Amino acid sequence: MNFYNKIWLVFFVLLIAASSPAQDQQSLQPENQLRFYTDYAGFRDFKDKDRTYQEIYISFPDYQFSYIEKDKAYLAGYQISIIFKDSTGTEITKKEWQNFKQVDYLKRTENMTSLEIAGFSISPGNYILSVKLTDLNSQLVGFADIPLHIPTFEQHKLQTSEIEFARSVKQSQTQNKFVKNNIEVLPNPSRVFGIESPFIYFYSEIYNLNQAGDSPQKIRREYSIIDDRGKIVKSSEKIIQPKSASSIWAEKINILDVVSGKYLLKLKVADELGENIFEREAELWVNNPYKVISLAQYDEKDLNEFRAQIEYIVERKELDFFDQLNAGGKIRYINDFWKNKSPEFRIEHLKRFYSAQERFASPALPGWKSDQGRIFIMYGSPDEIIKEPASLDTRAYEVWVYETLKNQGRVEFIFVDSGIVGNYKLVHSTIKSGERAEIYNPNWIYEIKIAR
Repeated sequence: MNFYNKIWLVFFVLLIAASSPAQDQQSLQPENQLRFYTDYAGFRDFKDKDRTYQEIYISFPDYQFSYIEKDKAYLAGYQISIIFKDSTGTEITKKEWQNFKQVDYLKRTENMTSLEIAGFSISPGNYILSVKLTDLNSQLVGFADIPLHIPTFEQHKLQTSEIEFARSVKQSQTQNKFVKNNIEVLPNPSRVFGIESPFIYFYSEIYNLNQAGDSPQKIRREYSIIDDRGKIVKSSEKIIQPKSASSIWAEKINILDVVSGKYLLKLKVADELGENIFEREAELWVNNPYKVISLAQYDEKDLNEFRAQIEYIVERKELDFFDQLNAGGKIRYINDFWKNKSPEFRIEHLKRFYSAQERFASPALPGWKSDQGRIFIMYGSPDEIIKEPASLDTRAYEVWVYETLKNQGRVEFIFVDSGIVGNYKLVHSTIKSGERAEIYNPNWIYEIKIAR
Protein backbone atom coordinates (compact mmCIF):
# COMPACT_ATOMS: atom_id res chain seq x y z
CA MET A 1 0.00 0.00 0.00
CA ASN A 2 1.82 2.87 -1.04
CA PHE A 3 1.77 6.24 0.43
CA TYR A 4 2.84 8.74 -1.83
CA ASN A 5 -0.54 8.31 -3.39
CA LYS A 6 -2.79 6.21 -1.28
CA ILE A 7 -3.31 3.76 1.49
CA TRP A 8 -1.87 3.72 4.98
CA LEU A 9 -1.32 0.28 6.39
CA VAL A 10 -1.18 0.23 10.15
CA PHE A 11 -1.08 -3.54 10.27
CA PHE A 12 -1.02 -6.08 7.46
CA VAL A 13 -0.53 -9.82 7.19
CA LEU A 14 -0.38 -11.40 3.76
CA LEU A 15 0.20 -14.96 2.60
CA ILE A 16 3.02 -13.77 0.38
CA ALA A 17 4.84 -10.80 1.89
CA ALA A 18 4.76 -7.76 -0.34
CA SER A 19 6.98 -4.75 -0.34
CA SER A 20 5.38 -1.32 -0.09
CA PRO A 21 4.26 -0.16 -3.51
CA ALA A 22 4.81 3.21 -4.99
CA GLN A 23 1.26 4.34 -4.44
CA ASP A 24 1.01 3.47 -0.77
CA GLN A 25 3.45 3.50 2.07
CA GLN A 26 3.51 0.78 4.68
CA SER A 27 4.03 1.48 8.36
CA LEU A 28 3.64 -0.82 11.34
CA GLN A 29 2.51 0.65 14.60
CA PRO A 30 3.88 -0.57 17.92
CA GLU A 31 1.98 -3.48 19.42
CA ASN A 32 0.73 -1.37 22.33
CA GLN A 33 -1.23 0.93 20.02
CA LEU A 34 -4.66 0.53 18.49
CA ARG A 35 -4.44 -0.74 14.94
CA PHE A 36 -6.34 0.46 11.92
CA TYR A 37 -6.23 0.80 8.14
CA THR A 38 -6.61 4.11 6.36
CA ASP A 39 -7.11 4.69 2.65
CA TYR A 40 -8.28 7.72 0.71
CA ALA A 41 -9.58 8.80 -2.68
CA GLY A 42 -10.07 12.18 -4.32
CA PHE A 43 -13.06 13.23 -6.44
CA ARG A 44 -14.05 16.38 -8.29
CA ASP A 45 -15.70 18.94 -6.04
CA PHE A 46 -18.72 19.98 -8.10
CA LYS A 47 -19.47 22.84 -5.71
CA ASP A 48 -16.05 24.47 -6.12
CA LYS A 49 -14.04 23.80 -9.29
CA ASP A 50 -10.82 24.95 -7.62
CA ARG A 51 -11.01 22.36 -4.88
CA THR A 52 -11.02 18.55 -4.54
CA TYR A 53 -13.44 16.49 -2.49
CA GLN A 54 -11.16 14.18 -0.54
CA GLU A 55 -12.59 11.16 1.25
CA ILE A 56 -10.76 9.40 4.08
CA TYR A 57 -11.64 5.78 4.96
CA ILE A 58 -10.76 4.02 8.20
CA SER A 59 -11.37 0.44 9.36
CA PHE A 60 -10.38 -1.33 12.58
CA PRO A 61 -11.18 -4.55 14.46
CA ASP A 62 -13.57 -4.14 17.39
CA TYR A 63 -11.92 -6.79 19.59
CA GLN A 64 -9.03 -4.45 20.44
CA PHE A 65 -11.23 -2.04 22.43
CA SER A 66 -11.85 -2.25 26.17
CA TYR A 67 -15.46 -3.13 26.99
CA ILE A 68 -17.25 -2.26 30.20
CA GLU A 69 -20.04 -4.54 31.37
CA LYS A 70 -23.28 -2.74 32.16
CA ASP A 71 -26.85 -4.03 32.38
CA LYS A 72 -25.95 -7.43 30.88
CA ALA A 73 -24.23 -5.81 27.91
CA TYR A 74 -20.69 -4.74 27.04
CA LEU A 75 -20.00 -1.15 26.04
CA ALA A 76 -17.06 0.44 24.22
CA GLY A 77 -16.43 3.82 22.62
CA TYR A 78 -13.86 5.40 20.39
CA GLN A 79 -12.89 8.81 19.05
CA ILE A 80 -11.43 9.56 15.62
CA SER A 81 -9.45 12.67 14.78
CA ILE A 82 -8.42 13.56 11.20
CA ILE A 83 -6.20 16.59 10.60
CA PHE A 84 -4.73 17.96 7.37
CA LYS A 85 -1.43 19.84 7.85
CA ASP A 86 0.69 21.72 5.37
CA SER A 87 4.44 21.17 4.90
CA THR A 88 5.21 23.38 7.91
CA GLY A 89 2.94 21.38 10.21
CA THR A 90 0.25 24.08 10.31
CA GLU A 91 -3.26 22.70 10.72
CA ILE A 92 -5.41 23.39 7.63
CA THR A 93 -8.63 21.59 8.50
CA LYS A 94 -9.83 19.02 11.01
CA LYS A 95 -12.71 16.69 11.81
CA GLU A 96 -13.24 14.80 15.06
CA TRP A 97 -16.08 12.55 16.21
CA GLN A 98 -17.00 9.75 18.59
CA ASN A 99 -18.89 6.51 18.21
CA PHE A 100 -20.02 3.77 20.57
CA LYS A 101 -20.41 -0.01 20.47
CA GLN A 102 -22.68 -2.37 22.42
CA VAL A 103 -22.56 -6.17 22.28
CA ASP A 104 -24.35 -8.89 24.23
CA TYR A 105 -21.20 -10.98 24.65
CA LEU A 106 -17.54 -10.28 23.96
CA LYS A 107 -16.93 -13.14 21.57
CA ARG A 108 -19.03 -11.32 18.97
CA THR A 109 -16.31 -8.68 18.67
CA GLU A 110 -13.85 -11.27 17.29
CA ASN A 111 -15.46 -10.96 13.85
CA MET A 112 -16.61 -7.35 14.00
CA THR A 113 -14.95 -4.53 12.08
CA SER A 114 -15.90 -0.87 12.20
CA LEU A 115 -15.87 1.39 9.14
CA GLU A 116 -15.67 5.17 9.20
CA ILE A 117 -15.57 7.82 6.49
CA ALA A 118 -14.97 11.56 6.40
CA GLY A 119 -15.09 14.01 3.48
CA PHE A 120 -13.18 17.28 3.03
CA SER A 121 -13.40 20.03 0.43
CA ILE A 122 -9.76 21.07 0.14
CA SER A 123 -7.33 22.71 -2.26
CA PRO A 124 -5.09 20.39 -4.31
CA GLY A 125 -1.52 20.04 -3.12
CA ASN A 126 0.75 18.17 -0.73
CA TYR A 127 -0.29 17.58 2.87
CA ILE A 128 0.36 15.51 5.94
CA LEU A 129 -2.74 13.55 6.93
CA SER A 130 -2.79 12.86 10.68
CA VAL A 131 -5.19 10.14 11.83
CA LYS A 132 -5.72 9.25 15.48
CA LEU A 133 -7.94 6.55 16.99
CA THR A 134 -8.61 6.62 20.77
CA ASP A 135 -10.29 4.00 22.98
CA LEU A 136 -12.53 6.06 25.27
CA ASN A 137 -12.44 3.42 28.02
CA SER A 138 -8.73 2.56 28.18
CA GLN A 139 -7.40 5.75 26.52
CA LEU A 140 -5.18 3.54 24.36
CA VAL A 141 -4.47 5.23 21.02
CA GLY A 142 -3.32 4.47 17.50
CA PHE A 143 -2.04 7.16 15.16
CA ALA A 144 -0.39 7.69 11.79
CA ASP A 145 1.02 10.66 9.86
CA ILE A 146 0.62 10.07 6.13
CA PRO A 147 2.16 12.06 3.26
CA LEU A 148 -0.75 12.77 0.94
CA HIS A 149 -1.00 14.39 -2.49
CA ILE A 150 -4.43 15.74 -3.36
CA PRO A 151 -4.91 15.81 -7.15
CA THR A 152 -6.24 18.55 -9.37
CA PHE A 153 -9.23 17.74 -11.57
CA GLU A 154 -9.26 19.45 -14.95
CA GLN A 155 -12.43 21.07 -16.25
CA HIS A 156 -12.02 20.18 -19.93
CA LYS A 157 -9.93 17.02 -20.05
CA LEU A 158 -11.11 13.40 -20.00
CA GLN A 159 -10.19 12.17 -16.53
CA THR A 160 -11.19 9.81 -13.74
CA SER A 161 -11.34 10.27 -10.00
CA GLU A 162 -8.97 8.32 -7.81
CA ILE A 163 -9.95 4.72 -7.10
CA GLU A 164 -11.94 3.75 -4.01
CA PHE A 165 -11.53 0.06 -3.17
CA ALA A 166 -14.60 -1.41 -1.54
CA ARG A 167 -16.07 -4.42 0.23
CA SER A 168 -19.33 -3.99 -1.63
CA VAL A 169 -20.95 -1.64 -4.13
CA LYS A 170 -24.71 -1.64 -4.61
CA GLN A 171 -27.64 0.59 -5.52
CA SER A 172 -29.29 2.34 -2.59
CA GLN A 173 -32.51 4.30 -2.35
CA THR A 174 -31.73 5.42 1.20
CA GLN A 175 -29.05 7.80 2.36
CA ASN A 176 -26.21 7.03 4.76
CA LYS A 177 -22.61 8.20 5.10
CA PHE A 178 -21.39 5.63 2.54
CA VAL A 179 -23.88 6.53 -0.22
CA LYS A 180 -22.93 8.74 -3.16
CA ASN A 181 -24.85 9.11 -6.41
CA ASN A 182 -27.44 6.61 -5.10
CA ILE A 183 -24.75 3.95 -4.73
CA GLU A 184 -23.65 2.56 -1.38
CA VAL A 185 -19.88 2.01 -1.39
CA LEU A 186 -18.53 0.25 1.71
CA PRO A 187 -14.79 0.98 1.60
CA ASN A 188 -12.03 -1.56 2.04
CA PRO A 189 -9.19 0.57 3.43
CA SER A 190 -6.84 -2.42 3.69
CA ARG A 191 -7.06 -3.12 -0.06
CA VAL A 192 -6.69 -6.78 0.86
CA PHE A 193 -8.99 -9.22 -0.95
CA GLY A 194 -9.28 -12.99 -0.88
CA ILE A 195 -10.15 -14.72 2.40
CA GLU A 196 -13.05 -12.57 3.59
CA SER A 197 -13.50 -10.58 0.36
CA PRO A 198 -13.43 -12.89 -2.68
CA PHE A 199 -14.40 -10.03 -5.02
CA ILE A 200 -12.55 -6.82 -5.75
CA TYR A 201 -15.04 -3.98 -5.75
CA PHE A 202 -14.03 -0.52 -6.84
CA TYR A 203 -15.73 2.81 -7.42
CA SER A 204 -14.53 5.64 -9.63
CA GLU A 205 -16.00 8.58 -11.52
CA ILE A 206 -15.30 9.68 -15.10
CA TYR A 207 -15.32 13.41 -15.87
CA ASN A 208 -15.55 15.69 -18.95
CA LEU A 209 -17.30 13.28 -21.27
CA ASN A 210 -18.60 16.06 -23.54
CA GLN A 211 -15.26 16.64 -25.27
CA ALA A 212 -16.64 17.05 -28.79
CA GLY A 213 -19.51 19.36 -27.87
CA ASP A 214 -22.51 19.58 -25.63
CA SER A 215 -23.52 15.92 -25.94
CA PRO A 216 -21.51 13.18 -24.20
CA GLN A 217 -19.70 10.91 -26.64
CA LYS A 218 -19.19 7.18 -26.48
CA ILE A 219 -16.09 6.14 -24.58
CA ARG A 220 -14.11 2.97 -24.18
CA ARG A 221 -13.31 2.02 -20.60
CA GLU A 222 -10.99 -0.82 -19.62
CA TYR A 223 -9.67 -2.27 -16.40
CA SER A 224 -6.74 -4.65 -15.91
CA ILE A 225 -5.42 -6.56 -12.90
CA ILE A 226 -1.64 -6.88 -13.34
CA ASP A 227 0.70 -9.04 -11.25
CA ASP A 228 4.18 -8.02 -10.08
CA ARG A 229 5.70 -9.61 -13.20
CA GLY A 230 3.66 -7.34 -15.47
CA LYS A 231 1.25 -10.11 -16.54
CA ILE A 232 -2.45 -9.26 -16.92
CA VAL A 233 -4.46 -11.80 -14.90
CA LYS A 234 -7.88 -10.15 -15.28
CA SER A 235 -9.20 -7.59 -17.73
CA SER A 236 -12.40 -6.25 -19.21
CA GLU A 237 -13.22 -3.70 -21.89
CA LYS A 238 -16.53 -2.01 -22.56
CA ILE A 239 -17.88 0.80 -24.74
CA ILE A 240 -20.49 2.94 -23.02
CA GLN A 241 -22.73 5.80 -24.02
CA PRO A 242 -22.80 8.26 -21.09
CA LYS A 243 -25.96 10.23 -20.43
CA SER A 244 -24.20 13.23 -18.94
CA ALA A 245 -20.79 14.89 -18.75
CA SER A 246 -19.85 12.66 -15.81
CA SER A 247 -20.29 8.94 -15.31
CA ILE A 248 -19.95 6.42 -12.50
CA TRP A 249 -17.66 3.43 -12.90
CA ALA A 250 -18.22 0.59 -10.41
CA GLU A 251 -17.07 -3.00 -10.88
CA LYS A 252 -17.06 -6.39 -9.16
CA ILE A 253 -14.11 -8.66 -10.05
CA ASN A 254 -13.95 -12.30 -8.96
CA ILE A 255 -10.43 -13.14 -7.69
CA LEU A 256 -11.05 -16.65 -6.28
CA ASP A 257 -8.78 -18.01 -9.03
CA VAL A 258 -6.00 -15.47 -8.39
CA VAL A 259 -3.01 -16.49 -6.29
CA SER A 260 -1.78 -14.46 -3.34
CA GLY A 261 0.43 -11.48 -4.05
CA LYS A 262 0.63 -7.80 -4.86
CA TYR A 263 -1.29 -6.52 -7.89
CA LEU A 264 -1.97 -3.34 -9.79
CA LEU A 265 -5.46 -2.24 -10.83
CA LYS A 266 -5.19 -0.07 -13.93
CA LEU A 267 -8.13 1.93 -15.29
CA LYS A 268 -8.12 3.36 -18.80
CA VAL A 269 -10.69 5.56 -20.51
CA ALA A 270 -10.54 6.81 -24.09
CA ASP A 271 -12.79 8.36 -26.68
CA GLU A 272 -13.84 6.25 -29.66
CA LEU A 273 -11.03 7.56 -31.85
CA GLY A 274 -8.41 7.03 -29.18
CA GLU A 275 -7.37 10.67 -29.32
CA ASN A 276 -8.13 11.45 -25.69
CA ILE A 277 -6.85 8.86 -23.21
CA PHE A 278 -6.56 8.87 -19.44
CA GLU A 279 -5.13 6.17 -17.17
CA ARG A 280 -5.11 5.75 -13.40
CA GLU A 281 -3.72 2.93 -11.29
CA ALA A 282 -3.62 1.77 -7.68
CA GLU A 283 -2.12 -1.19 -5.87
CA LEU A 284 -3.95 -3.93 -3.99
CA TRP A 285 -3.21 -7.25 -2.35
CA VAL A 286 -4.72 -10.71 -2.75
CA ASN A 287 -4.51 -13.10 0.20
CA ASN A 288 -5.96 -16.31 -1.21
CA PRO A 289 -4.37 -19.37 0.44
CA TYR A 290 -7.19 -21.59 -0.86
CA LYS A 291 -5.92 -21.23 -4.42
CA VAL A 292 -3.36 -24.00 -5.07
CA ILE A 293 -0.58 -22.47 -7.12
CA SER A 294 1.42 -24.26 -9.79
CA LEU A 295 4.68 -26.04 -9.07
CA ALA A 296 6.71 -23.34 -10.80
CA GLN A 297 5.26 -20.65 -8.56
CA TYR A 298 6.39 -22.15 -5.24
CA ASP A 299 9.58 -20.89 -3.65
CA GLU A 300 11.31 -21.66 -0.37
CA LYS A 301 9.31 -19.01 1.46
CA ASP A 302 6.03 -20.66 0.41
CA LEU A 303 7.26 -24.06 1.58
CA ASN A 304 8.30 -22.68 4.96
CA GLU A 305 4.96 -20.93 5.37
CA PHE A 306 3.05 -24.14 4.68
CA ARG A 307 5.13 -25.95 7.30
CA ALA A 308 4.20 -23.23 9.79
CA GLN A 309 0.52 -23.63 8.88
CA ILE A 310 0.48 -27.34 9.73
CA GLU A 311 2.83 -27.24 12.75
CA TYR A 312 0.01 -27.76 15.26
CA ILE A 313 -2.31 -30.04 13.30
CA VAL A 314 -0.02 -32.95 12.36
CA GLU A 315 2.12 -35.31 14.37
CA ARG A 316 5.84 -34.78 14.83
CA LYS A 317 6.70 -37.69 12.53
CA GLU A 318 4.72 -36.02 9.73
CA LEU A 319 6.75 -32.82 10.09
CA ASP A 320 9.97 -34.84 10.07
CA PHE A 321 8.82 -36.60 6.90
CA PHE A 322 8.02 -33.27 5.24
CA ASP A 323 11.42 -31.85 6.23
CA GLN A 324 13.24 -34.72 4.53
CA LEU A 325 11.53 -34.20 1.16
CA ASN A 326 13.15 -32.23 -1.65
CA ALA A 327 11.39 -29.17 -3.07
CA GLY A 328 9.36 -31.16 -5.61
CA GLY A 329 8.30 -33.67 -2.97
CA LYS A 330 7.24 -30.91 -0.61
CA ILE A 331 5.11 -29.29 -3.30
CA ARG A 332 3.35 -32.59 -4.03
CA TYR A 333 2.86 -33.12 -0.29
CA ILE A 334 1.22 -29.69 0.04
CA ASN A 335 -1.25 -30.28 -2.78
CA ASP A 336 -2.10 -33.77 -1.50
CA PHE A 337 -2.47 -32.51 2.05
CA TRP A 338 -5.13 -29.92 1.21
CA LYS A 339 -6.91 -32.22 -1.24
CA ASN A 340 -7.47 -34.64 1.65
CA LYS A 341 -8.98 -31.95 3.87
CA SER A 342 -12.50 -30.59 3.59
CA PRO A 343 -12.86 -27.03 2.29
CA GLU A 344 -14.51 -26.09 5.61
CA PHE A 345 -11.52 -27.35 7.60
CA ARG A 346 -9.04 -25.54 5.40
CA ILE A 347 -10.90 -22.25 5.55
CA GLU A 348 -11.31 -22.36 9.34
CA HIS A 349 -7.71 -23.41 9.97
CA LEU A 350 -6.17 -20.79 7.70
CA LYS A 351 -8.40 -18.09 9.16
CA ARG A 352 -7.07 -19.00 12.59
CA PHE A 353 -3.48 -19.09 11.35
CA TYR A 354 -3.57 -15.66 9.70
CA SER A 355 -5.57 -14.14 12.56
CA ALA A 356 -2.86 -15.39 14.94
CA GLN A 357 -0.19 -13.87 12.71
CA GLU A 358 -1.99 -10.55 12.80
CA ARG A 359 -2.99 -10.40 16.45
CA PHE A 360 -0.15 -12.01 18.38
CA ALA A 361 3.03 -11.04 16.56
CA SER A 362 5.74 -9.37 18.65
CA PRO A 363 9.30 -8.15 18.02
CA ALA A 364 10.50 -11.51 19.33
CA LEU A 365 8.19 -13.98 17.55
CA PRO A 366 5.82 -14.25 14.59
CA GLY A 367 2.22 -14.58 15.74
CA TRP A 368 1.84 -18.30 15.03
CA LYS A 369 4.90 -19.15 17.18
CA SER A 370 3.68 -17.29 20.25
CA ASP A 371 1.87 -19.21 23.01
CA GLN A 372 -1.29 -17.22 22.44
CA GLY A 373 -1.06 -17.75 18.69
CA ARG A 374 -0.61 -21.50 19.14
CA ILE A 375 -3.60 -21.84 21.47
CA PHE A 376 -5.71 -19.69 19.15
CA ILE A 377 -4.78 -21.86 16.13
CA MET A 378 -5.40 -25.14 17.96
CA TYR A 379 -8.59 -24.30 19.86
CA GLY A 380 -10.04 -21.24 18.19
CA SER A 381 -11.29 -18.03 19.72
CA PRO A 382 -11.97 -18.19 23.49
CA ASP A 383 -15.46 -17.58 24.81
CA GLU A 384 -14.11 -14.99 27.22
CA ILE A 385 -10.85 -13.12 27.76
CA ILE A 386 -10.13 -11.65 31.18
CA LYS A 387 -7.36 -9.04 31.03
CA GLU A 388 -5.55 -7.92 34.15
CA PRO A 389 -3.20 -4.92 33.81
CA ALA A 390 0.23 -4.72 35.39
CA SER A 391 0.65 -3.24 38.86
CA LEU A 392 3.59 -2.33 41.04
CA ASP A 393 3.84 -5.93 42.25
CA THR A 394 2.48 -8.04 39.38
CA ARG A 395 2.89 -8.47 35.66
CA ALA A 396 -0.01 -8.09 33.26
CA TYR A 397 -1.77 -11.34 32.47
CA GLU A 398 -4.73 -12.74 30.57
CA VAL A 399 -7.11 -15.61 31.28
CA TRP A 400 -8.67 -17.26 28.24
CA VAL A 401 -11.85 -19.17 29.01
CA TYR A 402 -13.32 -21.91 26.81
CA GLU A 403 -16.68 -23.02 28.14
CA THR A 404 -16.83 -26.30 26.20
CA LEU A 405 -13.49 -27.42 24.82
CA LYS A 406 -12.99 -30.96 23.52
CA ASN A 407 -16.01 -32.11 25.58
CA GLN A 408 -14.19 -31.21 28.78
CA GLY A 409 -16.39 -28.42 30.00
CA ARG A 410 -14.77 -25.17 31.12
CA VAL A 411 -11.05 -24.85 30.36
CA GLU A 412 -8.74 -21.94 31.19
CA PHE A 413 -5.39 -20.87 29.75
CA ILE A 414 -3.38 -18.27 31.64
CA PHE A 415 -0.82 -16.10 29.86
CA VAL A 416 1.63 -13.72 31.55
CA ASP A 417 3.34 -10.72 29.98
CA SER A 418 6.88 -11.90 29.31
CA GLY A 419 8.27 -8.37 29.29
CA ILE A 420 8.59 -8.33 25.48
CA VAL A 421 6.00 -6.04 23.94
CA GLY A 422 3.01 -8.08 22.79
CA ASN A 423 4.37 -11.49 23.84
CA TYR A 424 2.45 -13.37 26.56
CA LYS A 425 3.77 -16.70 27.88
CA LEU A 426 1.48 -19.62 28.78
CA VAL A 427 2.03 -20.46 32.48
CA HIS A 428 -0.97 -22.64 33.30
CA SER A 429 -3.81 -24.57 31.71
CA THR A 430 -6.65 -26.69 33.08
CA ILE A 431 -7.01 -28.74 29.89
CA LYS A 432 -6.92 -32.47 30.60
CA SER A 433 -5.91 -33.71 27.16
CA GLY A 434 -5.54 -32.43 23.67
CA GLU A 435 -3.37 -32.39 20.59
CA ARG A 436 -0.36 -31.90 22.86
CA ALA A 437 0.34 -31.71 26.57
CA GLU A 438 -0.16 -28.23 27.98
CA ILE A 439 1.58 -26.84 31.02
CA TYR A 440 -0.20 -27.45 34.33
CA ASN A 441 0.91 -25.19 37.17
CA PRO A 442 -1.61 -24.60 39.99
CA ASN A 443 0.92 -22.21 41.54
CA TRP A 444 0.92 -19.99 38.49
CA ILE A 445 0.11 -16.96 40.64
CA TYR A 446 3.82 -16.82 41.57
CA GLU A 447 4.67 -16.38 37.88
CA ILE A 448 3.03 -12.96 37.79
CA LYS A 449 4.76 -11.57 40.87
CA ILE A 450 7.59 -9.11 40.29
CA ALA A 451 10.68 -9.83 42.39
CA ARG A 452 11.99 -6.86 44.37
